[in-house]
Amino acid sequence: MIPHSDVGRRTSVDSSRHAVGAKSTLALLLLGMLLAIGVFRLVSSQEAPQFHPWRNDELHATYDTFLAHGVPLLKENGSGSPATRFETTASLVPAAWDDDPGIYLAASYVGRALSFSDPYRALTLVQAALAALPWLWLPLVIARVFGRASVGISTVAILPLLVLLNGGSALLGSDYGRVARYIETPIYALYGSAGSLVFLSLTLLLLAATLPNKRSVLWGVAIGAGFLAGCGNLMRAASGFTIIVAAALVLALFRLSWRQKLAAIAALVVVAGVVQLGTMHVINIQRSDATGLEADELPIGHGTWHPLYLGLGFVGYDDGYETENPFGIIWSDEFGWNKARETAPDVVIVSVEYDLILRDAYLEAIRARPLDAARTYAAKLASAVVQQGSILVFVGVVWLLAFRSRRYRRPLLVSMLVGLPAVLLGLVPPVLVMPMRYYFVENTAGLAVLFVVAVGWIAAVLLPDDKRIESPRSQLLTKMAAAGNTSAAARYSYVVPLHNHEDGIGETLNRLARRLDPGSDETVVVENGSTDESWASLEHAVDSWPADNPRLTALRSEPGLGTAYRVGIAATTGSTVVLSADDLPFDFSDLDAFESIGDPGIMTIGSKAHERPLTRRGRGRVIVTSGFSALRSVILPSSVDDSQGTFFVDGDWIRAYAGTSRETGSLWTTEMVVAAESCGVNPATVPVTLSEGHGAHSSRVKVGDVAAMGIGLLRLRRRRAQHARAVRDAVAMDSPPLEPNPSGGGGVDRTMADM
Repeated sequence: MIPHSDVGRRTSVDSSRHAVGAKSTLALLLLGMLLAIGVFRLVSSQEAPQFHPWRNDELHATYDTFLAHGVPLLKENGSGSPATRFETTASLVPAAWDDDPGIYLAASYVGRALSFSDPYRALTLVQAALAALPWLWLPLVIARVFGRASVGISTVAILPLLVLLNGGSALLGSDYGRVARYIETPIYALYGSAGSLVFLSLTLLLLAATLPNKRSVLWGVAIGAGFLAGCGNLMRAASGFTIIVAAALVLALFRLSWRQKLAAIAALVVVAGVVQLGTMHVINIQRSDATGLEADELPIGHGTWHPLYLGLGFVGYDDGYETENPFGIIWSDEFGWNKARETAPDVVIVSVEYDLILRDAYLEAIRARPLDAARTYAAKLASAVVQQGSILVFVGVVWLLAFRSRRYRRPLLVSMLVGLPAVLLGLVPPVLVMPMRYYFVENTAGLAVLFVVAVGWIAAVLLPDDKRIESPRSQLLTKMAAAGNTSAAARYSYVVPLHNHEDGIGETLNRLARRLDPGSDETVVVENGSTDESWASLEHAVDSWPADNPRLTALRSEPGLGTAYRVGIAATTGSTVVLSADDLPFDFSDLDAFESIGDPGIMTIGSKAHERPLTRRGRGRVIVTSGFSALRSVILPSSVDDSQGTFFVDGDWIRAYAGTSRETGSLWTTEMVVAAESCGVNPATVPVTLSEGHGAHSSRVKVGDVAAMGIGLLRLRRRRAQHARAVRDAVAMDSPPLEPNPSGGGGVDRTMADM
């Protein structure tokens, strides 16, 4: 038999890969702090952040005016970038307009708070902070994704590996300061900061994907991600959209109702819009008061069609940009300005009118030469992929190996949902505009997430198995009542999964206390993924549990009936383990029937499909559950018609079996029956009676659940032989080979097992 402690360890691995206990969390956060300090010092020690010459002029003009007048995004008339000038007699005019104003706001407020005269000192700190912050929690995130503390520690290898693969840049999620291929211009701080912010947001979303599925967590993720997305859109247009998509996918993973999830996703979008538009609205009011211009006179500066039109000028690289192309377009702002002035000589550059003119020019060029346009975009896509170089190859190879091995497949899929949208969406700007590193912001951030997880997977595979780290969900958060009896082996061990039954668990425990023997029986309750206050109700019951009652143990596990059973069984000591439900649907008619038979053998089932059925089932239950019966009889032939009732199982046998089981949901008991029959066990059945008021209500099983169960049955059929070997090997460690159940099958008929 598998040792009791080993079963518990196996349960922890299977029930949650996300959980982290207090000691492990503290150690990993300390490691993250050291890494964050190192990255902060690395970035802050670099030369002053690089800026486009015009943006440099705009930054200085904006910063000086902010220090003098206290209003952000203003400048002296005639100063700053020529791209943000318009005709007016006002002495102060709007600066940066709405063209990625976040970097100017960050420099202005941070610089004034620290009394810097140079905005670049503030930008250095902003860039360093954004690059360093994700490292604070990155070791913890990776540890929770893979469920192993040693994997979190392996993040120390990320920096040197990144330097090796990324052309000398040790920043995750940002190419800030890097010299791009073909062009000897470092990546500007504007793009580096935006990339770091996106990566920071995605790592937090990856952490959120490992948290308990509670409404409070759902709304916390929605509001927090919405705020970061709004900030991302301020830092660089559309960067926040990448965060919104990843956050929506994470919210969709929560095991809550779709009504709650859709409401949270809607709130995510609203918060992002409010942060972005609300910030600019407040600033525009201040700018309007300072300049004397009406709010509707303030120009809108971020054009969409200007970069798309100029992007058609790309045909490849050859010691720089080739200027000759089928469209006769040159990658130059002045070229776009002159093109617009051919239509409207007095057009204000980067105004709405200007952008609409270039929209018409862009669409006309596409219609005139569609094949050339397609070839141009294909060439830019190829260039974008090539520029990712060894990072892309590394991530692609590791992820391919990871999925082929099937180990940690679920956490890998979740990580992919967080990182892959950014990788794909991040290809849009370099392909539609120009494959310069400036436009790889979202792509670089998403690829960094996949890179970090890939390094974690390598560590998880190469490092020896360690003790799985524990958390408030996967750890056996044990509360023991009647502690004086904890060392004694029990006669009956009732295992009761608890899920969203906060109002009834107290009464269930009282009923068990009245029936069970205080000196020889025990109850193990496992709360699993409840979204109500079930755990609080259970804690209250434990705290007030009389010392002369049967022993009571309260545990928690990841969501899933099978997961809860595994965790609970690992904590039992009884010679007979009873698998029941949190509302005791049969009262104690199942226990009465079990005690009435002679030799129960290895397994006895309190069956609603017994030949002498004493159940009173509603018509809806019979109709819905008949679908599962039909599927089961065809896919998984068995002498047991009801694998969803109460189970009375030999304690040693089921504790051995629990360490070999794989199912996490409602098919866990079906899997157990398959394993038992594969070993020669012929389960006995006894009749049960549904408790008052329990038989008439409709089934909770939906049509989709029946289909999912059908797929699960096919999975179980393929694993029959594996179950037989695994259970025989486990039991043989301490027990003789199992013989067929001498009590027989109990005369099971072929009616549907009610669920």
